[in-house]
Amino acid sequence: MTLKKETSRWNVFAIFYTFFLMTSLGGYINVQIVYLLRDPDLFGMNAAYQGRVTTTILLIAIIVGMCWTFLAGFLYDVCQRKFPILMAVVFGALFLSLCPHTAPNETLLTLDRACIQICLTQLMCHPLIMDYVK
Repeated sequence: MTLKKETSRWNVFAIFYTFFLMTSLGGYINVQIVYLLRDPDLFGMNAAYQGRVTTTILLIAIIVGMCWTFLAGFLYDVCQRKFPILMAVVFGALFLSLCPHTAPNETLLTLDRACIQICLTQLMCHPLIMDYVK
C-alpha cells in the first residue's frame, strides 16, 4: 500500500478505526434491540410479537441509511472530513445511550435506531481511503 506524502500513521489508523467503530456499534445495537424488547421492565413483548417489531425497526433503519447515503458524500464535501466523522461518533454514542429510555414506546425506539443508522452510514461513506492512499 502506497501512501501520499502528507499522510501520517494517524490518518491510516483513522481508516481502520472508522470501520471498526461502525461494525462494533452496528452489531451491538442490533443485538441489544432484541434484549430491550424482551426485557419485562422495559418493553416486555412476547416472543411472537417481538420478531415482527425487530424486523420493522431494522427495515426502517436500513431504508433511512440508504437514503442518507446520498447526503453523506455531500456532507463530507461541504464540511471536510473530521467534523462529520466526529459528529457521527458523538451522536452515535448519544443515540445509543438513549435506547433504553425510549421504553415502552416502539416508535421512539424505531426513530432512535434510524438515527443510529444515519451515524453508521456517515461513518461508512467516509472518503479517507481516497484521501490518504495513492
